[in-house]
Amino acid sequence: MVALLIMAMGATHTMAQDQKAPKKDERVTFAVEIVCSSCVKNIKKQFAYEKGVKDVRVNQAKQQVTVTYNPTKTDTKRMIAAFKEIGKDATVATPPEVIN
Repeated sequence: MVALLIMAMGATHTMAQDQKAPKKDERVTFAVEIVCSSCVKNIKKQFAYEKGVKDVRVNQAKQQVTVTYNPTKTDTKRMIAAFKEIGKDATVATPPEVIN
């Protein structure tokens, strides 16, 4: 009987560890030269395929791109590399902030 109680307590402890709170999403804004509507389209298309990216907002007037993402799947370095793949130089304009 004691052995069953110990086993049950161990299983409950393991289940509690497995149910950790999910990571919060983050949002970062990049400064990027955006000269035309094709630039906007190319940026949105590029980030549609980036793992962990949940939302992309392009502001041509401010020359900024704001990305909401899962920080366990991507980071600012990977996103800067994604900009480079389409010929854009990007720098972090505002540091990542936790949202949700």
